[in-house]
Amino acid sequence: MIFGYARVSTSEQNTDLQRDALEGAGVDPKNIFEDRGISGATQATQRQGFSELMKRVQNGDGIVVWKLDRLGRSMADVVNIVLMFTKKNIILRSLQDGVNTSTPLGRALVGILASFSQLDRENISERVRAGMAAAKKRGVPLGRKRRATVETGHIVDMYLQQGLSYTKLAQQMNIGRATAWRAHKLFVEAEIGRTTV
Repeated sequence: MIFGYARVSTSEQNTDLQRDALEGAGVDPKNIFEDRGISGATQATQRQGFSELMKRVQNGDGIVVWKLDRLGRSMADVVNIVLMFTKKNIILRSLQDGVNTSTPLGRALVGILASFSQLDRENISERVRAGMAAAKKRGVPLGRKRRATVETGHIVDMYLQQGLSYTKLAQQMNIGRATAWRAHKLFVEAEIGRTTV
């Protein structure tokens, strides 16, 4: 069976152009699923129309789209969706892009897109690592801000002296019990260091 998928980013837009093209490609209007007012940045699985389509489509079926960008905004998103289709033995045809995964050329194109997507992910990771190394070199603290500090430990100590348990004082301070415990440990170590000097 052949299904169609159409998407527009804003509710003011309509899918008429896409629907006409899909019907012209032989898709029964009853088998066209659409999402309106949904950005391509929204994960495909979180789009109602796309989710309904995936419930209906079966092994060996075909999905026709007007353009590949109707599936997702970034190349990585589109490639992941196309690879998901390939694993489920679903044929994808994009009318404007000339992609048809039932042909050897179409399958080769998917492989090339997947390679570019992988290269893009690796480049992003490399830039992130380089940025973190540069920040570390400049002394910029990386990661989440530490909540277990000597100052926090001092407050924990005062609560403990009032007879509160770690669980109660952690709730009171809006921190985790483990954070409260670590902070108190830091405070005690700082106090020991101060008295031995």
